[in-house]
Amino acid sequence: MSARHDSRYREFWDNYVVEVFPDIKKRGRFKKEDLEEWRVLNTTDASFEWPGDEWGDLRLTDEIFSSSLVEAFDREPSYLCELGAGAGRYTVLALQRFARASILSFDVSREFERALRERCGGAIEDGRLETVLLDQSHSTMLDALEERGLKERIDGIYSFDAMVHVDLDTLVIYFLTAARALRIGGVLAMNVACACSEKGFMKLLCEAPSAYAQCGHAGGQFMWISRDIIECVLTRLGFEVIFKEGNGRDALFSAKLVDRSRSAAWLKRAGATWPSE
Repeated sequence: MSARHDSRYREFWDNYVVEVFPDIKKRGRFKKEDLEEWRVLNTTDASFEWPGDEWGDLRLTDEIFSSSLVEAFDREPSYLCELGAGAGRYTVLALQRFARASILSFDVSREFERALRERCGGAIEDGRLETVLLDQSHSTMLDALEERGLKERIDGIYSFDAMVHVDLDTLVIYFLTAARALRIGGVLAMNVACACSEKGFMKLLCEAPSAYAQCGHAGGQFMWISRDIIECVLTRLGFEVIFKEGNGRDALFSAKLVDRSRSAAWLKRAGATWPSE
């Protein structure tokens, strides 16, 4: 990811927090009858307090979090990482569910990071939550974990409602980082944009023109993928993958690290020189 590309992507989400969300908050509740069937939005809450609250109600948030992450653990987690934490909709849930765990949060948006730190200020003061701003370097996340002595010690890496917006190259960076960062038996849980589900396909059809107008630039559009690709890539990198129901549109998966050596073997075979040992 070039510095220019990173800046554009960051600016999009900073603008979402500062300019777009206030209008959504002012407008208030989404009515289910006004939405196309492929839209997955919060139609339960009467109002939204934090950016991202509009993307899913508490019931669905809890179901996604529980089925893909909580139920996959073989023991109480001590260290967790969250990618694309946004304003902390899932961070709050993780802090509540895992009272003894420390969370290291990563996001590309300064404004989302600011909102998260405001929302979860108590956890930051207690040392249970730390935030890291991602940049154009593919090693930022792994470097941060190595600096803290957490490589191969992370119990779970999770990301919800964020990875739908990134391409496969970016996902592979995170997948390989997870293969290095997780303990054996650790869990990687995410939802990604699936063009093969009926709701995903309908969203693709409706939003293709606006994505086309971006001329290849990253932003708020979905970066489409399929369950087959996810399963193939993660299996080669040493994971066992199980897909969950999720929101009925995205591909929600829970992947357990079972063989760290697979990713190293594939990197060597491909002639790739990253990530370094």
